[in-house]
Amino acid sequence: MIFGDFTKSDLEKWLEKKGMETEIRENVDIFCKVTGYFINGYFTKRWQWALRKERYNESRQDEEEEKRMSNIVLKNVCKSYDKEHYAVQDFSLEIPDREFVIFVGPSGCGKTTLLNIIGGLDHYTSGDLIIRGVSTKNYTDRDWDVYRNHRIGFVFQSYNLIPHQTVLGNVEIALTIAGCSKEERKKRALDALKRVGLEEQVNKHPNQLSGGQMQRVAIARALVNNPEILLADEPTGALDSTTSVQIMDLIREIAGERLVI
Repeated sequence: MIFGDFTKSDLEKWLEKKGMETEIRENVDIFCKVTGYFINGYFTKRWQWALRKERYNESRQDEEEEKRMSNIVLKNVCKSYDKEHYAVQDFSLEIPDREFVIFVGPSGCGKTTLLNIIGGLDHYTSGDLIIRGVSTKNYTDRDWDVYRNHRIGFVFQSYNLIPHQTVLGNVEIALTIAGCSKEERKKRALDALKRVGLEEQVNKHPNQLSGGQMQRVAIARALVNNPEILLADEPTGALDSTTSVQIMDLIREIAGERLVI
């Protein structure tokens, strides 16, 4: 018999946990005799409320614990191409949610390699990449595919737009891979383009856009799957200073909602 979302067994366990007297707990049977209608409904409703409150508090505690848990942890990560040449060597870092993290260093120091490792585009040679408390050492190819498709959004310096596709088509393609319906693809792509200020450019092709507009399309494509992490590899490297400021302002805004590296 069900008390709202709770079974008789749930109620009995809760009463026992709270140290209620045995005779009170035995009276639970009285409340379960008629489906949907309960004798002494005041107490029934009170117990339902207390059960819901306790479950809500437990779920909040789980959410808070998840927020405190670092989204990404790199432990002694190395990426080598032979025994002497390392792209990344013994790198460790913990990155929590909703941070705006910037890797700074000279050309060739391994920034792009590190981003590719975090994004699952490249695999580390040794060490560990831990995602939400789960090691990736035993990830299969399918695990990496799911991770890249559903948790990561990529923004590249060179935009990587498809020339023969419209702006809308370039953003929709990420949802096509995810298996969304045509109607859902269009709606979500339009929402993402509106977010980056390109709702009036949806039918244009990449060669009809400025560099800043193409990068906005790339950002919209990265966001359309609502990823937990946005990885941007020198997103302003090919832009002029004014447009670079605009793009960085947009990325800072996005960092308030998710982890941006």
